[in-house]
Order: sequence, then C-alpha cells, then structure tokens
Amino acid sequence: MRTKKYGLIEVPRTAKDWIAGGVSGIEPKVLVPDGNWYGYLPSFEHQSDSKLDTMACVTFSALNCIEGLFNFYIQSGQIPKTDFDWLKATGYLDNNNIINFSDRYIAKLSGTTPQGNSYTGVGDAIRKYGLVPENFWKFNDAFDWNQYYSDILPSVISTGQEFLTRFKINYEFVQNNQLARVLQSAPIQAGIYAWTKLDENGAYTDRGIKMANHAVTLWSFDTQGRPMIFDSYDKAVKVLVRGYNFGSSVRYSLNFINSMPKPTIKLENNCLVNESEKNGEFGIHIDGKILVASAERLAHLETTWIMLNTDFNNKKAIGKKDWDSFSHKMF
Repeated sequence: MRTKKYGLIEVPRTAKDWIAGGVSGIEPKVLVPDGNWYGYLPSFEHQSDSKLDTMACVTFSALNCIEGLFNFYIQSGQIPKTDFDWLKATGYLDNNNIINFSDRYIAKLSGTTPQGNSYTGVGDAIRKYGLVPENFWKFNDAFDWNQYYSDILPSVISTGQEFLTRFKINYEFVQNNQLARVLQSAPIQAGIYAWTKLDENGAYTDRGIKMANHAVTLWSFDTQGRPMIFDSYDKAVKVLVRGYNFGSSVRYSLNFINSMPKPTIKLENNCLVNESEKNGEFGIHIDGKILVASAERLAHLETTWIMLNTDFNNKKAIGKKDWDSFSHKMF
C-alpha cells in the first residue's frame, strides 16, 4: 500500500548535520522549564484548502516553531528594543504583538515540490533568505499551485535579507530520547505518520514501520507523557500515544545578532582551532562559536574534524585574545 504524501521528505543525515547533544553550534538555553509552549504558539494557518494542498508542512511547522520562539522573547520582554521596534515598524507583528511570518515565502525559496520538502531544504532556506511578514507574501485561498509558487518580488527578498542582519536562526536534529529536555529550549518540529488510528483515549497510535510523511509542531507532553502537537491541516489539538516513535525531529534556535559576541578574527566553518598562546586548548569553529574539547575528548574532536572536512588545511593557531572573542561550548 502506497503511503499518502503530506509533504515531509525524510533524507539521510550527513556528518555536517548538527545534532543536539553532539556536534552543534547551538547552545541550549532553558526558556520554558515545564516544556509547555502552548501560550507562545502562533495563530493557526492552514497549509491547504479545498482547491490546493501546498505540500509545505515542513515550512509551516518550522515557522510555527520559530514564531513560538519570537513570541516567547517578546512576551517575556527579552527581545532587544531596537529589534522589537524594527519588527513592529516593518509589519511582522499584529495589534497584539504576535509575530506572523510568510510560509509561502519560504515554501517557494526552499524548493517545495508536489512531493513536499526536507528539513534541511527548509532550514537552509530560512538561514539563506531570512523571513518576511505574512502580509508581504500571503496565501490567497483562490491560488492554484502555480500562483502560490510564483516568483517572489525582489523587494520582498530584500526585507528577508534585512531580517538576517538582526536575527540568527539555526537548527539541529533531535533524538527521540531528548525531546522532553529539548522542549525546555524550543518547540520541536517532528515527523509523524498521518494518520494512524485513534486509541480508546483519543490519541493517535504509533506509526510502527510506516515512514513519517508529515511534519508537525510538538509543543508539550501532557500529564500522561503523551505528545501534544500543533498541525497545519486543522485547528484541533492532537494527542499522540505515549512513547510515540517520531521520525526525524528538529529544534530551531534564535539569537539576536547585535547582542552576540563579536569575534576579532574570521575563521572558516569546521576549522580546527588551537589557542596556542596560553592554555593550548583545541576546538572546532562552527558558525561563530568554538566547540572546545577537554583533554579526554581530543581524539574524538580530531575524528569529528576529519569527518567534517575535505580540506585538511582548515586549521589555525590563534592567540588568547582572539580565542576569547568567540562564544564557547564544551564538545
């Protein structure tokens, strides 16, 4: 029996994919200690109507997660005022200061097809093109496929590029046994099979050997340990059975560029770095952060560097001042 397409294309992981708890430039921050993101979820937006299914569940679920992060920082007053004022003036926020990004913009720029898209396709497009307000590139219910995926105006793309000068968005893959912990840091984009049968308590049963075919937003676990999801097909709160075996899952992170450390030198990504002036520490540079290895993990650091590189000249010795200008994370 052929699996119905809902828009998620699972692709194999590569050595360069960031993994929560492993090689990643994302520093975990506990934002919501109970892991319940319900109060920060965006307004519901459908990925399909009676005329068109955009097959863009990967985009919709990714932006739901990112919108949840922005809503948290706005509601908690932790977003820099200059960034908040820019979002407000540019049209990203509604009258209640709830953020809303254009799903159609990223669905197009990430190369979504009638089969859907992958996590990396969407995540990399967000990092390359930024995000724009919903009103800049809206979903009109009268659209057919070609209208929805029409070419984007250069002025709209320019706004996305300006967004990238203020906000740094990254993503990493999350293992199933890490979901509850990672939910303290962000809502999670998760792969499910749409749809299995409901059990006697109204929860969708496990997918078994079926491939994940749909991406949703995991926003909490209930008191019974059942995953609670936000779907882009309808407004209903959906519950999955306890212990549900998700396909691939992704966590997004948000940083404010003007508040980030300013490195004093430029390093290539995946560069092996040695602080040669004082302590002799070693690390791998990833996206403005140095992953530092303890003495016991130096061999693992070297193996990881080899896996990440085809150019084995990508290494550099630097002084203590330059080393200290970077953010650091233990490897």
